[in-house]
Amino acid sequence: MVRYERLILTSGDHAVALRFHPRLTVIAGVGPLEREGIIGELLGSLRGPRPGTNLEVVSDDGRRVAVLRPGWGLGDRALDADTGEELTDELCTPDGRLDLLAPHGLTTAQARRLSRFRALDLMPREAQDGLVAVMAGRPQRQLWAAAERLAAARQRLSDVAGDAGAGQETAVIAEVDACHVRYEAAQERCESIRHHGIFTGMACAVAGLPAVIMNRWSALGFVAVAAAFVVVSVVFRRRLERTRCDEERALADAGASSYGGFLHQRVAAMISVQETQRRQISAAVAEHRAAEAAWASTVGDVDLDWAFDHQSAIAAAAGSAGDADGEKLAQQLLAARPPAPDELAGLLLARVTSLDAVGPLGESLPLLLDEPFAGLEVGTKRWLLELVNRCAGHPQVILLTKDEDIADWATREEDAGALSVLSPSPRPAQPAWSVAC
Repeated sequence: MVRYERLILTSGDHAVALRFHPRLTVIAGVGPLEREGIIGELLGSLRGPRPGTNLEVVSDDGRRVAVLRPGWGLGDRALDADTGEELTDELCTPDGRLDLLAPHGLTTAQARRLSRFRALDLMPREAQDGLVAVMAGRPQRQLWAAAERLAAARQRLSDVAGDAGAGQETAVIAEVDACHVRYEAAQERCESIRHHGIFTGMACAVAGLPAVIMNRWSALGFVAVAAAFVVVSVVFRRRLERTRCDEERALADAGASSYGGFLHQRVAAMISVQETQRRQISAAVAEHRAAEAAWASTVGDVDLDWAFDHQSAIAAAAGSAGDADGEKLAQQLLAARPPAPDELAGLLLARVTSLDAVGPLGESLPLLLDEPFAGLEVGTKRWLLELVNRCAGHPQVILLTKDEDIADWATREEDAGALSVLSPSPRPAQPAWSVAC
């Protein structure tokens, strides 16, 4: 489906730029919150609508696509990164969103479940069944109420973060800007014709005066040229008037009497919504923290997506669970029942295979490894890293980790050119995104 090439995230005066290796990229030194944020940005940038996100991807057929999401009502755009051709209409959904996942029948949540691979996914079937049994021992009404609350809080936080900085009437703003561009272009053409018409008319008058005095038919040619320029000037003048009327109608729809007033109105609107947006984001963050605490107190360290994936099995076994502890369940089970390396390899290869042909178009989706080897012995970990390195490229693999052993291995392998290592850090924001750089 896509292979990431570059992701630039801007916020205020700072930006974080990530450039990805076509085969394997290791993002080192990132903890759980950073990994969650990066994975959210990688998948969210495909679907939008977070403003300040610029993304460059390569499809399976080799086409490089630059996705620009500037925010503030400017409208998302997609361009061919090699030719500059506009691809926005081709990649937009019927409701006007620029969504690279929609053609493949995927939502952001579905793409996350397909591409994200964690330590929990390396648990053998028996260990996962044990976790289902433990969760089934919790009061089901309390468990799923906490799950629904956390899911709603995550969605709310994502929504308010995506809306921050976005214009409220993007269609009206886009129409005004388009009309103003057309008016300026028509004005420039009209002035150019008027300038050349005056010059040509004066030249014809000077050249035709002797012919008129001598009563020669040759004077008609000069008169015809001058008349033609008068007609052309009238035509372009009328076009200028039409574009001016179109701009005035668009400005009236936007509640402004002039384009300068319209720009001042937009600036005032942006300033006025900032305080409201800050309050909304603060409230969403507080609710998300409270929902996470309630979920953790109910089931412990269990991934919410995994719980929803196994909801039917948990509900079916609710009456037979015997363990009421529930704290750090995934790590405890993984440590208590360490799986064999070949079993781990089979689980990993199965996920790689499932990502090689996704959706109705059968294209690939990148594999996002979210600290997948936590709790494993060093030897097993390195063996699985070599397996990942051999499989990388079909599909593209992005490994996020805080494990120093993995970071050291990746640094050594980087010298061979088979992968790249990133340690994201902020840098001053560039004034504009360039698809050519």
